[in-house]
Amino acid sequence: KKKKEVSNNNYLEIIQDWEKLQQTLLQNNTMLLLPTPISRTRTARAFSGLPPDQTPALNGAKRGTISCLDVDPRINEVLSSMLAFWNEPRGTRDVLVEYYSDETMKNHHHQQQQQQQQHPLIPKPLDNHLNHQNLLQTVKSSRRRYLTFEPDTGGWNNARISFEIVVLLAALSGRTLVLPPEQVMYLLQPKKGDKRKGRRQFTDYYNLTDNMDFMRHVPIISAEEFLQLEGGEDGIIPLTGYNETWTKHLHTVTKSCEERK
Repeated sequence: KKKKEVSNNNYLEIIQDWEKLQQTLLQNNTMLLLPTPISRTRTARAFSGLPPDQTPALNGAKRGTISCLDVDPRINEVLSSMLAFWNEPRGTRDVLVEYYSDETMKNHHHQQQQQQQQHPLIPKPLDNHLNHQNLLQTVKSSRRRYLTFEPDTGGWNNARISFEIVVLLAALSGRTLVLPPEQVMYLLQPKKGDKRKGRRQFTDYYNLTDNMDFMRHVPIISAEEFLQLEGGEDGIIPLTGYNETWTKHLHTVTKSCEERK
């Protein structure tokens, strides 16, 4: 094995001296002490899986930079690629962004037809006739892009805030939100006689799936319904490669699961 150039004896001396630390990082870069910076043109902001040339506000965009005093430019480049979460320049809107029009606009004086541009990021809501009976069919035909998540394992307020952020992400990215299986939530232990053994779902606390106008903007399905839609041969996650035992187990855990440490 290659001997380390930095011994334990002078380790503290080096990390306490910023200039020496930079020199050490740069001299030992062949040992991967300093990560390879990510290119500024790799903004990774593609919307819902679309390529950059079909994504709003990406043409000509570059990742922002961070410039710290008394820092080697090569280290500044690494810091920028790891910490800069903004674009500079931000880029221009792509001409391929789809819009819909001919919405009826009303005001106090008259009714008129006028051109209305759809928001470049927020997709058009699903059909007005959406209901619980045609939800899965509509999702598969019109909103077959999904967002799955694991609930926060902290207290209720942490779980609530993180869930609201997930709902917002689903709305902005035009995806169908897939709820995790029912499970026991931290500090919401079951009471005596609880037939569900403490297992809860976010819909127990939020009236979301009964609000069809909301569901037109953010379709919400259960993990069990997701597997029903996408677990077949033509699905996104076909279960054809699993034996009968594992297939049965996967269907079971979509209904409820338990947290194990």
